[in-house]
Amino acid sequence: MAQFNYKAMDSSGKQKKGSVEAQSIELAKDKLRREGLSILDISEYKDIQIKFGKKKVKKRDLAVFCKQFASILRAGVPIIQALDMLADQMENKVLKDSLKEAQAHVQKGGTLADAFKLNPDVFPPILYNMVSAGEMSGKLEICFERLSTQFEKDGYIQAKVKSAMTYPIVVLVVIGVVVAIMMIKVIPTFSQMFEEMGTKLPAATQMLVNFSDFLVKKWWLLLIIIIAIVVAIKMFK
Repeated sequence: MAQFNYKAMDSSGKQKKGSVEAQSIELAKDKLRREGLSILDISEYKDIQIKFGKKKVKKRDLAVFCKQFASILRAGVPIIQALDMLADQMENKVLKDSLKEAQAHVQKGGTLADAFKLNPDVFPPILYNMVSAGEMSGKLEICFERLSTQFEKDGYIQAKVKSAMTYPIVVLVVIGVVVAIMMIKVIPTFSQMFEEMGTKLPAATQMLVNFSDFLVKKWWLLLIIIIAIVVAIKMFK
């Protein structure tokens, strides 16, 4: 749910500033009008934060959630109570908080599919689209069973891909360490030796020596560039 900053005027002509939460700017305007405010200006609040190590919801967690939800619905438990039960059982804090938010939305009269749409980073489109179809057909528990099967397959594939990528990544890291040691320790030694001998180096070799000198003298600049790239990726991801 987005947050919007507004400047408005009440019935007495007094200006008022504040913020309101809504799913869209139009819904935010409707909410302010219902409060008797005349909107002068409204814009979405953008909170740029750098979050490292953000905990994500794994496919396996979604598979377990969907399987449990299907079982609870088959037992005849109402949706609101089912969401409350599942939120209490979840160990993943991100999923727990998202389920509590979904429960609050359903309690206000919203649909379950729309409740899941509030957190698209947690609940993928396939989930709330199938839930929407299940709500219309009256076969919600079947949809959750199929979603559980799909997420289990997705989790298995992701685990296989991750396992297959581990070895190449380790090899690349080792190669990077070896190259760094050569550039910082080995090449400067040979460079000094050739310089004492007065030998003119080929252009390609001289470029390699110059790059080695850069790493030795300006290593901190390279470190700053790497950190800046990582921060930029985190900010705009």
